[in-house]
This record gives sequence, structure tokens and C-alpha cells, in this order.
Amino acid sequence: MQEETETVSGYPVSNTGYQNYKTVSAKETASVSRGDGELLSIMPRSETEQTTSAYVVASRPDWLTVSIPDPAQMLLPDLMAQLSGVLGSESSVETAWDFLGETLHLQRDGKGLPRLVAKDYCEFRFFTTGGRVSCQFSVFSFPFWLEDATTVFQYASGLISQVCGRAVSAVPVRLDLARDVVGFALDDLGSLDSIYAHVVTRSRKKRPNGSIPSDDMVIDGGRHVESVYLGGPKSPVRWAIYDKTLETRRRGKTYYQAVWSEAGYDGSAQVVRFEARLRGRVWQELARYGVQHGLPALTLDNLHEWLAPLWSWLTHSHTRMVVPDDTQTNRSRLVTSSFWSMMQAPFDDGGVVVALQRERLRAPSRDALGAQSEGCLLSMAALTPGSEHWSQREIAAVVIDLVGWRCGTKGVPWASRVLERRSMLAVS
Repeated sequence: MQEETETVSGYPVSNTGYQNYKTVSAKETASVSRGDGELLSIMPRSETEQTTSAYVVASRPDWLTVSIPDPAQMLLPDLMAQLSGVLGSESSVETAWDFLGETLHLQRDGKGLPRLVAKDYCEFRFFTTGGRVSCQFSVFSFPFWLEDATTVFQYASGLISQVCGRAVSAVPVRLDLARDVVGFALDDLGSLDSIYAHVVTRSRKKRPNGSIPSDDMVIDGGRHVESVYLGGPKSPVRWAIYDKTLETRRRGKTYYQAVWSEAGYDGSAQVVRFEARLRGRVWQELARYGVQHGLPALTLDNLHEWLAPLWSWLTHSHTRMVVPDDTQTNRSRLVTSSFWSMMQAPFDDGGVVVALQRERLRAPSRDALGAQSEGCLLSMAALTPGSEHWSQREIAAVVIDLVGWRCGTKGVPWASRVLERRSMLAVS
């Protein structure tokens, strides 16, 4: 039976569905190796087995951190000194500021620097590096489940202006976007084999975690998959796919359930969270492209207009769940699963979708410049009359002139390779 496909946002999408979301015949069942010789079925195991379709119960930001810019150091040093003076020798002082009705308290952190915090709501933290003072403001999970994202962003912007004494265009440095789903079989992504078979992602590191430590976290003898990570802890983009109902019971975060119930959740099924965490340089790379294509500047005041474009980029360009196909060698051409096409739906209350791209801001590495220069010098040494008299130091001097390096011969370890290659070319 040949699978029918259609196109959604430029990617092929399967009409037959992903693992447990539609009934299929056993002949169409896809399997992946667990690594121990046994096959793990990731589709219904019989022709009559009925399954429940997955559905989304919530889509919210779940964490936000912004940086308060002060390149001239005319704001933050005075603000930090002022707050330290107010705190004095006290361990905690209640302030007149509030966030969504929750009062902020002035305290000292582990390094003795002042911090403003409202438990479960938000926090101002100061940092000192090389004599410079910086400040970050974080909004925790709870406010985003208490109010809509636009309201939270407005409150955050207003509070920053109050604390700083003037309007400040805070810049995002971390944002977690979460989509909660009922009906997804998390245990089917319990091994690296199954993750590789069903996920196409730009993240290099992939890791499943379970309640019993093991290399293969698929259910077997009581093992239960609790989370799957795509990307490392310091990656600019990291996906965390995990059992949110389990975390809710462990940490008592019952406020999620009120939002889930509005989507028809009755509390009897597992809720799996797909959470994308963006941080670091990815913000600058996406912002540059977005502004050039009609989006406003990427600041806290405009962040609500970036939610839909960011989610679209995450679920189309960065990571997709696909239908396995062993005959397809180019994984980027694998068919997007119907489950993931549901996940690609625009983020709630998130503005107009713009197809974002990352514009790399990274400067060429020293090794890359060296490799490029080596190739140029090989040609120059072979074609230049009298080049057989070049010394290693002379080649290093040419490199310094070309790329502006301030280094000696030891800084160009491949100079000797250029001489050897020049000799070979001269002989040939």
C-alpha cells in the first residue's frame, strides 16, 4: 500500500499518521531496533487495535529571561548601589513594587549582591564581571499560566521601567515555549534508535532519561521513559520532551491542570510536554533576519509578535517528527508525521507567522582561516618563480600579511606542510 502525502508549509506530510494516532494494518507497522535484537513496534500491533487521537491542551511560554542593556554603565551600577543601601544589614526588605499583585522583596544572593524577587513570579539579579555590572530579569512559569502571554510581557516591561526609573528596551536572552499534548506515547522515544528513526533535528545531542538508569530506556521490566532531550544543556536550542503530569505530582504544580481542563482534559491521561528552550546567540541570529523581513525589533515590548514565528521556525526548520523510511538516505526529505503537523500549528496568541532563518554571526575560526590560506599558498608556491627558495618563516610572514595574524612561525603549524607540498608540485 503506497502512502499518500500532502504538503504543509513546504514539507511532505503523511496522511496515515504517526505511531498511535490512527488505526493501520499490521502490514504497515514500522519497527525500530532497540539494540538488543528485539524490535519495538511504534505503530498499533493489530488490524483491530483502536487508538485515541492526540490533542493539544495548552500552548504557553513557560520561562522568560531578559537582559537590561547598559553599555555605558550609567544606570546599573547606581541602581545596584542604591538597592544595597536600602537593604543595609537586613536579610530581606519588602518593597513597594509588585508583579501581577505579588510583592517583590529585596534580598542578597550568595555573592552578597542585591536581588529583587517575588516567589514563583519573577526575579531581578545583578552580576559583576570585570568591573562591569549587568542585570537580568526573569519571569518564572506560574505567571504565564495565570495570565495570557501578552499581559505578562506588559507587566514585565512596566516593572522593569519602575525599578530602573525610566523606560528600558529589555532584550530576551532565554525563552521557553511549551506545548502540552494528551495522547502521545512517550515510551516510543525511549531509545536512541527510535529517536533517530522518528526525529529529524539540527540538535546533535540526543538523550532519553527514565526512572531506572539504563542505556536503553524503553519500557522493559518496569522502566518508564520520563524525558527525552534533543540538544545539550548549553545548546542555543534545546528540546525537552517529558511527562508533565509526573512532574506536576512531584512538585505540586497544580496550576497547569486548570488550563488543561479548559481544553477538555479530565486528569486521567498522561500529558506530555514539548518544550523548546532558546538562549544565547540564536536570538541575535533570528532577530537580524526577522527585522529585515517585517518583524519589529526583538525586545520585551514586541516579544508577543515573535511567538508564532519562533514556534514555526522551531517546528519546521529546527526539529520535525517524521515517518521512518529506510530507503530515503536524505533525512531532510523524510515525510512529516501527521502528529507533528498538528504540533506545527501557530502558537496561541502569537502574531503573524514569518518564515525565520538563522543568520550566523560567528566570525571565521582561526583554523578555518588557516585551512583557506593554506590552499591559496599551495597554488602561489607552485606558480610563483623562485618559490623553491621560500622558507617556513617567509610563508608565515605571507600569512600574517594576508589575514592580519600577530603570531610567529609557531602560530602557523601548517607552514611546513606548505613547503613539503610545494616541493611535490615542483617535482611533478
